[in-house]
Amino acid sequence: MISFSFGKKEETFLVLDIGSEAIKGAVFEKKEKEIKVLSLALEYFDRYGVFEGRDFEHEVLEKALLKALNSLLSRSGKMRSGNIGRIVLTLSPEILKYGVETGFFKRGSVSKIITEKEEKEIKEKALKSIKVKISKSFFDNFGILREDLVFLNHEILNIEIDGYQVPGLKGYKGENLEFKVSAIFALKERLEKIVKTVKSLVKKKSRESEILHLTQGFSYFLNNIDNGIFLDFGGDTTQVYLLQKGKLENSEELKTGGRDVSKVFSEKLGLLEAEARVFKEKYANGELSHESDFKAREILKPCFDAWFKELQLCLEGFGKGKLLPSKFYFFGGSSVLPELKGIKDAVKQGMYFSSEPEISYLTPKDLFSLKPDFKLDFKEVNKTFENNPQFTPLFLIFYAATQKNN
Repeated sequence: MISFSFGKKEETFLVLDIGSEAIKGAVFEKKEKEIKVLSLALEYFDRYGVFEGRDFEHEVLEKALLKALNSLLSRSGKMRSGNIGRIVLTLSPEILKYGVETGFFKRGSVSKIITEKEEKEIKEKALKSIKVKISKSFFDNFGILREDLVFLNHEILNIEIDGYQVPGLKGYKGENLEFKVSAIFALKERLEKIVKTVKSLVKKKSRESEILHLTQGFSYFLNNIDNGIFLDFGGDTTQVYLLQKGKLENSEELKTGGRDVSKVFSEKLGLLEAEARVFKEKYANGELSHESDFKAREILKPCFDAWFKELQLCLEGFGKGKLLPSKFYFFGGSSVLPELKGIKDAVKQGMYFSSEPEISYLTPKDLFSLKPDFKLDFKEVNKTFENNPQFTPLFLIFYAATQKNN
């Protein structure tokens, strides 16, 4: 059980990270200045024994969710008694998206000072145009219509008037306005199906439920980190986030994830999906023989050569001739693969960093260290959990949920 200081009255949270390869879950209790982790669960999707028909994806999800929820609820007395406050979900990047776009607005009354009313009107128009821009990009790339998307959240990251950065619009005057906005949006139909499935399986009354993106937890934990590049190495993709001056400035999605590594092992070694995943985990943990480890590195070389090239293109887009942060923070289920340590040499080719690149792993324990005011107690926690970076998103979205009401 984890304990640390906080504030507010008692409340229970069921938090689920539904990825493309597995479901991670936790039950948190917030009481006064203490947070407790009542139970934890990790369930991989089992595609065997499920008929691959129209409802294949739903049946696989339901099967894993049932196992995860049974594990979570059986270990938590609060949840067994039906005392569930909130359901908090985050989903795989294939469903839940984060993007940063720039929008422009031209004023007619250049010499007039912007009033509070005009500021509101301009921001509404700018946000609307950015949503249209995001929707068009999504349609061009994936053929998905605007009405099939739902926008969940947005944040204005930067405002400029005639090339000068300003904290807001009110009280200023000028002609050309530029907005940089982050948006969180999702595939509407798939999102609704997952939410409906979760609520039907919990079978307990919840006061509310919400969908959050892990970036919404960044601002709470990472205000002690001014600059950095964060890589979430997930199941089907790698999410890359650029943090500068304490703010998320940009993001990009790489088309390689942990399941791609498992597939390579499966194809080259003749292993079943579950066997390939176990082999990948042993390789990542340094548990293979010298011969097997050497063979695994040879097998994965083409996969990671392609991944590094994709990452270089991503960072070039982030930098655009500017200095990039030198600190890389890894988290996600496959972030401990040894190949990723080669990032220090791979990214330096043609790149400009503020200093020699460094790598850190962002685990639940590391997140807590960013908040020294917390009174932590890890004595009763399984050490594989507190130091496991694949559980990091759970804590990020949990804190995003708690901060929304503060």
